[in-house]
Amino acid sequence: MDKEVREHAADYDLPECFFEQFDTICTSLKEAFKDMIDNHSIDKLNMATDALITLYESFYSEKQLFDSLNACKYGVDPIYEHSVNVALLSRMLGDLNHMNHNDLYALTQSALIHDIGKLSVNPDILYKTETLTDHEFDLIKEHTQQGYMLVKDLFTDSRIPVVALMHHERIDGSGYPMGISSSDINDFTRIVAICDVYAGMIATRGYRESYCPFSIIALFEKEGLHKYDTDFTILFLRSMLDTYIGYSVILNTGEEAVITAVNPHNLSNPVVELDGMTTNLALDENRQILHIA
Repeated sequence: MDKEVREHAADYDLPECFFEQFDTICTSLKEAFKDMIDNHSIDKLNMATDALITLYESFYSEKQLFDSLNACKYGVDPIYEHSVNVALLSRMLGDLNHMNHNDLYALTQSALIHDIGKLSVNPDILYKTETLTDHEFDLIKEHTQQGYMLVKDLFTDSRIPVVALMHHERIDGSGYPMGISSSDINDFTRIVAICDVYAGMIATRGYRESYCPFSIIALFEKEGLHKYDTDFTILFLRSMLDTYIGYSVILNTGEEAVITAVNPHNLSNPVVELDGMTTNLALDENRQILHIA
């Protein structure tokens, strides 16, 4: 992470030496991808996975984990930084779902390698800042199949390479590359799909700014019941929202408010304190959260 990113992160609650650990894991993952492709070995991936688990276990709360995503949203190496963030979130969601040790490890690895196929995409297209043509988007979508072909023979646990292939599938059949639906999508893929979308939208990219977390929540509320696994989505969103209690936010009216409680039936519109008064944004048609202060 460069100096500018660290300055943006000054207000976040992060573990000691967080950036050093994060940078080391990203570098290790880059080396692991090369080793997997060149030497058909996952030894370096195992090392990167162990380092990520150590970082994950250094978070004393889920709030610290989500703060780390906000701190890293200005990153400059999207494939590796994004993959690390997706792996951290996926491990958290697996933890919340009480997965056993072996499943958690495999889930973490599947999240780390989910985007390896993007190394096969022309960088001029992958990092294009203008709107993609339909043809260019089709080429990017091929990263799922390319990734699967790169890793399908490297793991004894078949669930891991399947995530590289299927993390853009949706339970209503609207995803790609195969358009399969609910019963054919394993739990690892369901978890990584949710974390992939959140981590991608919270990040700043060359062609857009970071999305406000509450805009992302609104998207999940709109699409979550039919595109994503409902149980995992609700578990993820409620865990995330609890971490935002106490945050200052800017409303579309220009007012600054503090989040005081979550609305369980309207997650994107929490209860806030505004000018010393409690306001339920779910009942206020004129106010909504614009961004985190």
